[in-house]
Amino acid sequence: EEPTQRQLRSIFTAQLLLFGTAVIALAVAAPYAARALHLPAEGVWLIRAMSLHMVLGTLGTNSTLLLERRMGFSTFARLDIFNVLFDRGLTLTLAFLHFGAWSFVIGSLAAMTMRVTMLFVAAPWSFGFAFDRAVLARALRYGLTLQANNLIAMVRENLNTLLGGTFFGPRAVGYLNWGTNLPTTCATWLVHIVARVSFPAFARLHDDPKERADLLGTSLRALNLASNPPLM
Repeated sequence: EEPTQRQLRSIFTAQLLLFGTAVIALAVAAPYAARALHLPAEGVWLIRAMSLHMVLGTLGTNSTLLLERRMGFSTFARLDIFNVLFDRGLTLTLAFLHFGAWSFVIGSLAAMTMRVTMLFVAAPWSFGFAFDRAVLARALRYGLTLQANNLIAMVRENLNTLLGGTFFGPRAVGYLNWGTNLPTTCATWLVHIVARVSFPAFARLHDDPKERADLLGTSLRALNLASNPPLM
């Protein structure tokens, strides 16, 4: 069944507390991180500005949840295309105006703000705060496992930055990322698309294990057939 407003507000409150704390922690740790990654003097404020992504993203979580539950992927497609064009257009414009690294930060934050606004228009919910222990306990049991996997994946996918930046500086990170991303771009996007679409489909088949197993097999076959050729 559709989540209630109290459930949505409880999730929103918990996320806001969690990511708000993370933003404060990053603000304090930014000087040390900038020094470790050999960033220029403005690197401290670049890190602090980019950390705002977490709070902005929280504002769009519930709308994303509602749209995914309703399998509203045509809405996501239109929104993502517009968002990418807006992000790249603004970033390139600022770069031509000599904003330097801030071009990426401003473009990214502006695009995230635009995305959150459009998500809310597509799937509105009643903003507010709540603290439902039963809802949060259930969400945390499942969510912490999922987020731990995401955290491990994030560290794995950013080893170029963590190791290259620490030992060789930001220029080396650029070369390493280019070399890593070039052969895997197509396959990586396919994986993200399939994961995004299949997750709510599997969830809706929770009470039909045979149908879910068939869908899983079909998804894996299709993903391998689509991703292996560009990788090769």
